[in-house]
Amino acid sequence: MLSFATALISCQSEVEFNDPAFQGRVNNEIWKANIKSAKIEGGQLVLEGTSTQYNMILRTASANVGTYYLGTTDQSSKATFDPISNTDSRLYTTGINTAAAYEAILINGGSGYVTSGIVSVSGGTGSGLKLNIEANASGLVTKATINTPGSDYKPGDVVTINGGNNNAKVFIKTVANSNGQIMITKNADGLVSGKFKFTAYDAATREVVSCKDGVFYNLPIQ
Repeated sequence: MLSFATALISCQSEVEFNDPAFQGRVNNEIWKANIKSAKIEGGQLVLEGTSTQYNMILRTASANVGTYYLGTTDQSSKATFDPISNTDSRLYTTGINTAAAYEAILINGGSGYVTSGIVSVSGGTGSGLKLNIEANASGLVTKATINTPGSDYKPGDVVTINGGNNNAKVFIKTVANSNGQIMITKNADGLVSGKFKFTAYDAATREVVSCKDGVFYNLPIQ
């Protein structure tokens, strides 16, 4: 609770919130829901907020306290953001899409590698991804971080780190235009609170919207 209070104070320096609240900073401008709701559908938590211009829906795989990641192959957790205007058909979503790699996870350390910077990879749907790797004395890769994100990768891609015995593997968890997380910090006494951030894209225009410092606080669960 102390860490949550600290987080709320930090968020308040960016956005002013009421009780209850549902708001964030969208493309560096404050977005605040005038109408807000929280409900449970099929075990999932669904948060919806509407302002005079935009509508936002956050969905998590369950209503339990925890962190839910967006833009992954598991689409049970998702964010959507769209203009209310009848003449604006854009719909920003954290769906599965191809773009530059955003988060890469080492899943197999392989053998025969040495610590190196700017190491190329092979496989996957995209191209141009390069990693910085750390390897131990036995040639096992122990850490891999993105140096150059490349393009046209898709969540779920598994790529091979070139070099060594060509058997170290990295999993692409999210891409640059579809990622984020929703953190439920409290679900008790019929009220839910937490934080969120995301990057979402519109499939038709390829435009991207970014939301940070998101807060939902003491929303009554219907």
